[in-house]
Amino acid sequence: MSLNALTEPPGVARNVLWGKNLCNNGVNRHFLIWPCLSLLLVSLLAQFTSLDLQIAGWFYDPHQHTWRAAESWWANQLVHDWGRNLIALIFVGATGMFLLSLVFRTHLRRWRAVAAYLALCIALTTSLVGLGKKLTNVDCPSDLQQFNGQRPYVHLFSDKPDHLARGRCFPGGHSSGAFSLFALYFIFLIYQPRHAWKVLLGVIALGLIYSLAQWARGAHFVSHDLWSAAIGWFISLGLYRLMLRRHSQPAAQRAS
Repeated sequence: MSLNALTEPPGVARNVLWGKNLCNNGVNRHFLIWPCLSLLLVSLLAQFTSLDLQIAGWFYDPHQHTWRAAESWWANQLVHDWGRNLIALIFVGATGMFLLSLVFRTHLRRWRAVAAYLALCIALTTSLVGLGKKLTNVDCPSDLQQFNGQRPYVHLFSDKPDHLARGRCFPGGHSSGAFSLFALYFIFLIYQPRHAWKVLLGVIALGLIYSLAQWARGAHFVSHDLWSAAIGWFISLGLYRLMLRRHSQPAAQRAS
């Protein structure tokens, strides 16, 4: 997707990016095609190569038998604890705005759908990822024999022997909170389309910071967090279509 499409004046951007059908032009198809292809590539690399293990090895000290950020303040307190609180605060703020819009209808009504959309994106993304962690039975790097753990490495989509303890590490839970904020990108496409691409880059950067802290603690492989990014993107995209599409259409179209 070109930046020109995201920096057109509001009326132009709305028409180009969101017509009557999600896939009725090339720009719209990019929202689905490139994320799908990227997710397929990540999945193939995780299943048929040792790239996950190699990258995880960068964050492990084989001489000290510990992860480089296992006891660090920045990874544990700053990014993990405070980062989790940041997402919770945004969720509470969005939920509160939605509830207030039901009371103060005159002043806050225009933000009702946006607040509900943001809160739902956060709730659904983190909940779906949390459910996935319980069902997928994938280990964390710190659990593995290669990194002073007890369990053998099993590729992402391979069948794990039943006698091994269940893993709860896929997809990446912590980064899912950051990636749920892809919702902000779609909100900006409506109200501030000139700045939408900056918000997109900011969310990606935040997600990478959240992910990096987990990689450096041995809590996740890279593929775990890239899957969380994809889940956050598709939920934000789907809910945008369901909840905010009407707001992205010109007034004449909405009235028809």
